[in-house]
Amino acid sequence: KRLIDYTDPSNKKFKVNDPCKPNPFRKIDPIQLDTFRRWLAGLIDNRKPIQLPTGDASTGFFFHLQTPWKWLVDEVIRFIIKCFFLHFEILVYIHLKVIVFSPMQHIDAAFRLIRERLWLFPKTYRKKVALADTVYVACMNGRWDAFRRTSNKVKFLWDDQLTDYAKRDADHFHRGWAEVEEVYYPLNIGANHWVLVQIDLPAHMLTVYDSDQALYDDACVEQAMRPMMKMLPYFLLNVEGVTDRADLDLTTTTKPRDFDVRRLPPNVVPQTAKR
Repeated sequence: KRLIDYTDPSNKKFKVNDPCKPNPFRKIDPIQLDTFRRWLAGLIDNRKPIQLPTGDASTGFFFHLQTPWKWLVDEVIRFIIKCFFLHFEILVYIHLKVIVFSPMQHIDAAFRLIRERLWLFPKTYRKKVALADTVYVACMNGRWDAFRRTSNKVKFLWDDQLTDYAKRDADHFHRGWAEVEEVYYPLNIGANHWVLVQIDLPAHMLTVYDSDQALYDDACVEQAMRPMMKMLPYFLLNVEGVTDRADLDLTTTTKPRDFDVRRLPPNVVPQTAKR
């Protein structure tokens, strides 16, 4: 099939058996939009935050989303729509140029919505992947110092809070890592730049999607990836079901081997337009 067969929501020939057909271009209910804008402007009492699945959100959370020119360029928005919602052969990458409010909360909320979409429409989005949020990445990086000081890394203790991120959780639309080939997570580099990382489990590869490669060279990116590159194989050995997979090569003859790291070149990942 041509790409347009999958990406054109008006195409009648592409049929799925999902209960509902997702349409990212569906028009917003004007009454709901007007109510939201009145709430945002304070014409409706907005002192109480809205409860999202990822936490409470005040008006500031939504004001930040209404100023994308401060943190997310139009080219990236179009790339997100094209690559994720329409085709999903390459997952979205997220690039937050300037940290103004609390991008981690926005990223986690966005990832949760994506997980829900994947879970509810499995025939539309056939590629089984898992998405980890910023909390998982922070927990992993927070254990890096203790991990590298440990002489016997095979016996390093991974607490349940961390390994639970890799387990199937229907309540939060989490696919277990034992049933997927790829895991995606957001990573902040230098406290001012977000990239998307793909964990290819069978290939033993960490792939970085970076939309502004002029900010950091390959050495800086690899340094930021070093904790996951070193810890991930040991972490996976403690995840139920993962070690039983015949398609994974987690160990060498002596010890678990590091994951390989690569950053996709600019001609593959669209770059941020300079203004």
